[in-house]
Formats: sequence, C-alpha cells, structure tokens
Amino acid sequence: MNRKNIIRPKQASLKNIKGDIRILTSGNGIFVADKFPNDEFFIPQHFLRGSFNGDKVLINNLFSPDRSFAKGRVVKILKRANHRFRAIIYQLNQTWYANIDINQTKKIRLSETPLELEQYDIVDIEIDNWDAGRKRATANILNVICHHNDANADLLFLTGKHQISKTFNKDVFKEIKTISKDKILKIGKDRLDLRSLRTFTIDPEDARDFDDALSIQKSVKGLDLWVHISDVSTFVKPNTLVDKSAKERGNSYYFPEKVYHMLPEILSTKFFSLEPQETRLSFSIKMSLDEDTNVKDYQIFECLIKSDRRYTYEQVNSILKNNKDDSYSDSLRSLDKITKIWKSNRLKNGGFEVYSNEWTSDYDNKGTPIDFRKKLIGPAQRIVEECMLMANKIIAKELFRHANKDNTLSLYRNHEIPSIYNENKIKKILTRLDFKLNQKNKNITSKNIHEFLNSISNAVLKKYVSILILKKLKKAVYGSSPRGHYGLHFELYTHFTSPIRRYADLQVHRLIKSYIYGHATEPIENLTESIEKANDGEIRGSLVEREYRVLKNLRYLKSSHLKSFDGYIQEFSKFYIHIHINIGDISGLIEIKNLSSDSYSISSDGMKMRAKYSKATLSVGQKLLVKLEKIDFAHQKIFFVIEKSFNN
Repeated sequence: MNRKNIIRPKQASLKNIKGDIRILTSGNGIFVADKFPNDEFFIPQHFLRGSFNGDKVLINNLFSPDRSFAKGRVVKILKRANHRFRAIIYQLNQTWYANIDINQTKKIRLSETPLELEQYDIVDIEIDNWDAGRKRATANILNVICHHNDANADLLFLTGKHQISKTFNKDVFKEIKTISKDKILKIGKDRLDLRSLRTFTIDPEDARDFDDALSIQKSVKGLDLWVHISDVSTFVKPNTLVDKSAKERGNSYYFPEKVYHMLPEILSTKFFSLEPQETRLSFSIKMSLDEDTNVKDYQIFECLIKSDRRYTYEQVNSILKNNKDDSYSDSLRSLDKITKIWKSNRLKNGGFEVYSNEWTSDYDNKGTPIDFRKKLIGPAQRIVEECMLMANKIIAKELFRHANKDNTLSLYRNHEIPSIYNENKIKKILTRLDFKLNQKNKNITSKNIHEFLNSISNAVLKKYVSILILKKLKKAVYGSSPRGHYGLHFELYTHFTSPIRRYADLQVHRLIKSYIYGHATEPIENLTESIEKANDGEIRGSLVEREYRVLKNLRYLKSSHLKSFDGYIQEFSKFYIHIHINIGDISGLIEIKNLSSDSYSISSDGMKMRAKYSKATLSVGQKLLVKLEKIDFAHQKIFFVIEKSFNN
C-alpha cells in the first residue's frame, strides 16, 4: 500500500505543461500531463480559468511545500473537449442561462430567449462563443428534451449529460445471434456439471441482474462453500463489437425507471443472469473450510449450474431472524455462522466499515418521491458481501501468483493509504474526540480507524464522523499492479463477482482463464485501456447516482408539506455549515453569513465552529432543528436556516 503522486523536485518549476483536466465533484480539478501521466496536479477551482471537464489545457506548476501533492493553475485552454451539452435552463434577472454542471466554471447565457420553455426545462445546447465574457459563454438551444415536471426529466437530463445510451449498434445484435440455450448445453458437456448441487441466489428485491449464486455442502473435513459467478467471458470475446460497446460503457447503470445495461439486455437476462431453474455457464470457486471456517484450500472450475431458488434479502433475513424452516434454511444458517466469523476476523485484522443508512422510496407520476424508508440491513447482506469479498480475495491471489511468475501486469482493485495531508486531517479528528493513537506507528492504519469508530458511543456522531473520515480517504480504483486495499486491509484484491454489470470483472475472468486454461487474452496495451475505461465508467456511475439522488431530494422537499426538519451537522466549510436532515439521504447548506451578527472561525480539525463574541459553538454531529429556506434546482442546492440547536 504505497503513497503515490508525490511531487517530484524536478517538476517544481515546470511551465506550460500540456494535458487534460478532470473536474471533481468539489469543483476543483485534477490535471494529468501528457508527458508524465502517472503524476496528478491539483487545480483549485479559482485557477481553472474557465476550463470544463476533459479540456486540453496548459498549466504552470505551483510549488506547494506544505502539501503532499503537486498544484497548478491553468494558463491557457488549447482545445475544448465538447461543444454540445445536455442542460437545465433557468431564468435570472430576465436573462436565460443553461446549467450543465453544478460546478461549471463559466455561466452559459442563451443567445435566444426560449419563449415556449419554462424554468428548469431540459434541453440540448451548443456553445457558439466560449469567450463572450471573462466568466461567461453563450449557447443556442438545439433540442427541447422535456419539461421540468416530466416524470423522466431527471433521468433524461443525467443520461444525456453523461452520454449514457440504452441503445446498441445493430451489428452488435447480429453478432450475438449465435448465442443460444442449446449452445450453453453444448459447451457445458466439457465442464464440471453441478446442476444437481443445491444452489441459490440472494439479492435485493428489485435486483435486475443475477451475477452470483451460492452452494454449501458437508465434506469429510468440514464444509465446501461454492461461489458461482456467471461466465460471461465465454460468449463475450475480446475485441468483438459487443465487447467494445461494453468497454465504452464500463458498467451498467441502474435507475428506478429503467436499466442501462453494459451488455445487451437479451444477453444479461436470457443467457447470463443466474435465474431459477435455468441452466447457465458459471466460473465457480470451491472453498474447503475447516471447523473454524478457515479456507484451507480452494479450486476454480468452469461449470454448468442451475439455480434452484431465488431469495431476496428480506426473505433470508426473516428466515434467520425468526428461526423459520424451509428447504435451504440449514444452508442459510451455516452461511450466517461462517460469514459472522469471517467479518469479525476481517475487522479484527484491520478492516473497517462505514456507518451510514441507505434509503428507498416510491414515486408519484411526476417522478417525485412520495416517502422515504430506511433499507433494513441484516445477515443476508453480510452473507453475500463476505462471500463475494472472499471470492475476490482468492482470485486476486491467483492473479498475482501467475502475473508475478510471468512478470506481466494484471487487474487489481486498489485502495491506497491516505495522502500525508489527509492523514494529518484524520489524526486531528481522532485527537479531537480523545482517541489515543499509538505513536509508535508512523502512519494511521485502517485498524486505528475501526477502533476509533467503535469507541464512539453516540450513534449519530459515529455516523457523521465515519462519513467525514471517508471523505479524507482516497477513492478505490482499478490498476495493473497491486497496491493493496486500505479499507478492507487486504494486501491483494480485485473484482471478479459481477461480470454482467462491470467490465473490470469481465476482464478478470479472461485473465484467470488465460492463466489456468491457456485461453487467449488481450495484449497489455489493451488491458491498460480496459482499466482506464473501467475507472471512467465507475466515476461516471457514482456521479450519476449522486446527482439522481440529489434531484429527487429537491423534488421531495419542494412538494413536501414539511418545512422544518431535524438535522445533524456533517461538516464546516468556508461559507457553509453542511447539514444532513433525518429523512432520506438529504443534505443541504446553512449560509454562515446569515447567522447572527458575529464572526465565526472553524477549528483546525474541522470539527467545531466558534463565534468570536458570543462564544457559541457548533460541532460535527450536533443536532439542529432547521427550516427550509430555498431550493435551487439548476445548481442542485438546498438551503436551510437554523431554528434551534441542541447540546450534544
């Protein structure tokens, strides 16, 4: 688990560095230089000079001795990545504007007044002048997509904005016509036939794809636990049309209204998903467990399987909680016992988990959430999660063993240790809450974080502090060499268990087959491209998921009869108190300038804000009663005012 992207001394005075800009959700940018793509430069929002995501720019490096990363400023925009965008339009002071992103660095004024359109309608635009003003561009409307109150408005805005398509080229469908159930049976004749092995799936009630299934049986020395994963790679070959379209998508995108599949839906549902009573090809791991549930041995097989039963999380949780009996209850209880021990051991060894809530909702005919309900987390989710973690860990071990022997690259899931800068931020959070670190350890470990979170007795504070820490950690990414997984505390990790919906997993299947069976695989340069596409797809997916949730939250608050809410302070920034209300996953802002006539300062660890004269103090995790002040659809922001604060 190595630190990377530390500024090189020879780069300290570089000027006119050419490369690409990626805009972060914070509004700041990351610059990747053409000549040294392994180094990243942090570009503060005020130094972006009007650049948009993907633009080709020149930067000057700014030496920053107090930080662990390189910093720069954009000095010239060489080439715009795009000129056409999906946008939300809004009117301000009799002038119409288009908003394509909440952090766009220039306002986009519409060249013509859209007489037939209304506030927040969805359109496609084309920029006709990038330099209409120092901080303004102008654009024409190309197409009207839908009105603001259309039930699919949020979906159409986001899929257009992020260029997510549901359609596939006609030639893709011609290519996959040869896939049939008869072909599955024909290929299966040369495989290990496990159709008689009792097998079942466990998934959310609203699951659309079924990548994985489980089996468990007694053996002479203990138990054999099977993790079966749909064998997509047998039919989706490298460099075919269906493969190229899957690579571009990177993964599937799931919305309540519909799914935008990585693979054509007919493949996902008719031939790949492990549906009950359907014969399928699988790539399966057999884990031999001893009496203490340790994995003493494992084997990997190409198999023919048939799932006997589909369970939902709710059904499994009910069986285990209420001690019900059915045909598979003994298997479920065995898996419950095994995964309890696995999770306990994983956390003891240094992994940690984030404490948060997941919410679900029903929608009215305008796409507005009617209510919010907490998703209940029980043993079913743990069973699936721990079995998939173990499978991924085993496959990563195999990847490394073969790649190391052949001195070649592979595909891993890496979560690197925090930067020195953010590590110090985390240490300050721990110190503020009276957690004593072992000073013999130079770096803060994931085990430190786990022990710290467990030491917090206040459940609300634990939730918000864990989210605050999570924001200080690096994002997990795919890479061609193993750098470890900080959050899980695994030295080796990959993604193997979801090849129907994640391109990285499909590639891992191909690599493992090339190692075990000598199947042909792609050149290294193709693997590198696949990793880049997988990372791009994941970033796109997380952005879309977040924005969709925010847009639905805006609609809910606008339509709700409730105007006052219990909320909790998430964090402080220069101009805002960030608040999370206790309904759904709704976050908003309190403008510090609107507080009482006082001046405020934020503590160095970011955990408290103190008034200079009244000495009043607010803290992360503190409960507030807040009132809805205003909603800004175009910029996806919610503003509250404080009605009452409560002591922790």
